[in-house]
Amino acid sequence: MFRFASLIAFALPFSSLHAQDVASIQSRLVGHPLYLRGMWSDNWLEFNNDGTLRGKSKVGSLTAGGVDVLSVKIDAEARLEIRAQRVLFGWSTNGTLVRSPITAKTTVMNEFGHKLDSFSGEYEVRILVRPDGSGSFDRALHAIFADGLQELAASAPKPWTCWAQAYFVDNPDLDKAQQTVDRCIQSRSLARAIRRTPDGPDFVPPRLISDVTLPFSSQGVTIHSKGTDDIAFTVSTHGIAVGLQIRRAHGFEMDEAVLQGVAEAKYAPATIGGIPVVADMDYLADLDALTQ
Repeated sequence: MFRFASLIAFALPFSSLHAQDVASIQSRLVGHPLYLRGMWSDNWLEFNNDGTLRGKSKVGSLTAGGVDVLSVKIDAEARLEIRAQRVLFGWSTNGTLVRSPITAKTTVMNEFGHKLDSFSGEYEVRILVRPDGSGSFDRALHAIFADGLQELAASAPKPWTCWAQAYFVDNPDLDKAQQTVDRCIQSRSLARAIRRTPDGPDFVPPRLISDVTLPFSSQGVTIHSKGTDDIAFTVSTHGIAVGLQIRRAHGFEMDEAVLQGVAEAKYAPATIGGIPVVADMDYLADLDALTQ
């Protein structure tokens, strides 16, 4: 009798055995401010049971990595299928976190190039996750998603290190957070690591000698291009920007665009008595002007 019951239980479909698991996963994912740790930009993603990506995907910006999960289910291959909307995130002028769902806009044109219709909808991503040997998705989900910015901080790229340390917390004190960012940037300064540059009468600071241009037209550029962005970095003796750190973030994909523009710009190095030396520099970006 026991053998027969065991065989029947083994024959039950995966979805039946894990019906309660799906409900618990749904409550764990839906309604939470989630972020993709890997910042994958493709809209069809599949992961192994340890959370590693199957196949390839382009890596996007940190602030385009938000997702709002809409639904979860088990598919015919026993994989967890997640349907989610992509979300941009950034900060308002008073430092409040803002999450903005991305809307995909489609325009229908006729053969003569005249607009017939246009419509918009959610910018969705589909995520498939394979279970481990016990049928659990826990390990994979933890590796794929960060639940809130505090969990995302450890996955932040290097230019975000100081900002994440200070601001990727619950209800940050804005004055103290900015002091934390500035102390972190000073401690990581390559100018101080290589040589402490004296600010004396013979010291000429580094300066920008070319335009800073945004390298791409992103969702953030078209949606949230008002405000400023402050990038701290060191200018080498060859006039190259190195060790870039975000000092004041805007978000909405703009920071990565400005970082790349600053990195590719040209600089005159600092000098002491006419001899080039490494020195620190800040670039305050007027986002509205840069996106015109």
